[in-house]
Amino acid sequence: MKKLLTASIILFVIIILAVTGFFVYKFYFQQEAQKQDNTKNQQQEQIKLDVELDLLDGWTKYENGEFSFVMGFPDSWNNYTVERQKWKGWLIDGSEESGDYSGDELVFINPRYEVRKSEGEGLAPFKDCWQNIPIMAISKDVWNLIIQEKIAVSAAPVGPGKIGENSKFVFALPPRWAGFSCTLGVEEAQQIVKTFKAY
Repeated sequence: MKKLLTASIILFVIIILAVTGFFVYKFYFQQEAQKQDNTKNQQQEQIKLDVELDLLDGWTKYENGEFSFVMGFPDSWNNYTVERQKWKGWLIDGSEESGDYSGDELVFINPRYEVRKSEGEGLAPFKDCWQNIPIMAISKDVWNLIIQEKIAVSAAPVGPGKIGENSKFVFALPPRWAGFSCTLGVEEAQQIVKTFKAY
């Protein structure tokens, strides 16, 4: 009888210790996870602050919470618009291998942008216009294929130019984006792109 009582007490103590240990362990790791989240949030806020400090006088900040990036614009770009479009890539070797090689492209439309069509039948339209800013959001997997030269996103012999990245996307400018079809405000658009920061 004594042995049974002793065994019951030992078993009870073991259960109490196990339950206590479980809750202590769970509480500790929840606290650690919370600390890491807080650190990450502080780092993201610091990045946003750095972008604000980088802006020139008279510039304003644009922030995209969905794709997690910020960029600055001068007064001359007041009333710009943002169009969400799609970019599409394809395998360079021409194979029919299945895969989604596409993504979103945010095009910042210069408020002075003008498109003039050429006169006369059968002539292709031409653009004497202000430069827009197209920013491609590319998944990490697809970006790796692009830099391995397995995927193309345009007929140009070069790939897109990377301007930043975060945990989800690589952000890039399409090949020949500046000065190829629009010749006005190219330097200004390039200066705007230099303020780009992903977080």
